[in-house]
Amino acid sequence: SAKNAIGIFGESNGMFSHNEHAYLSTAGLQFNKQGKKYFGYKLILGYASYGDYPGYGVNYISGDTGRGKRAYAHMDMGMIGGGVTFERQFYRKLYFFAGFEVRVGHGHGYVDTNITTQYNIQMPTGNGGVAYGTYTTVHDKPGTKADITYAGFSPSIGLQLKLRRFCIGTEFLNYCTYRSIKPAQKSADALFDFDSANITQRLFVQYRF
Repeated sequence: SAKNAIGIFGESNGMFSHNEHAYLSTAGLQFNKQGKKYFGYKLILGYASYGDYPGYGVNYISGDTGRGKRAYAHMDMGMIGGGVTFERQFYRKLYFFAGFEVRVGHGHGYVDTNITTQYNIQMPTGNGGVAYGTYTTVHDKPGTKADITYAGFSPSIGLQLKLRRFCIGTEFLNYCTYRSIKPAQKSADALFDFDSANITQRLFVQYRF
């Protein structure tokens, strides 16, 4: 049977990241090589899009207006990584697998300022009275160029369907990450982060040979 496989993958943590955690989506190539009966290796080469809110927001109130300012980083970077896998046949052509992966990346982008403004307003009601509410606006102010350095490592678990010449699968990872964002002419903002609920989902299609 085929011992090697190469193909494309796409992954994202967007389902769980929301606005509370760093967002990372990656697309690229993945190569798998089967070693001993249940043991194998994998290499990945990809292009990633990263978004995060480095540092802390600034909030202030003036009269009936509240305003919040927060830095927002959006970066693009190249990514390379590798790992080991262990697989067992579950049913016919369906296989469970688990493993461990390490990857690093470097790239460029911008750190903009996200500005949220909230006003207190009065709204007439149908019976001649007045109701009080708020009106909110959100916009981004273009910022400075910045560089990003990224590293992540994660256990993984997945399921794949091995056909004669093709393989289709899905994989779930939970990265411990280090990232450093360095805006132009400013000090770097570095962070090591792990959140057990922030799961990354990967889909892949490969040709076996």
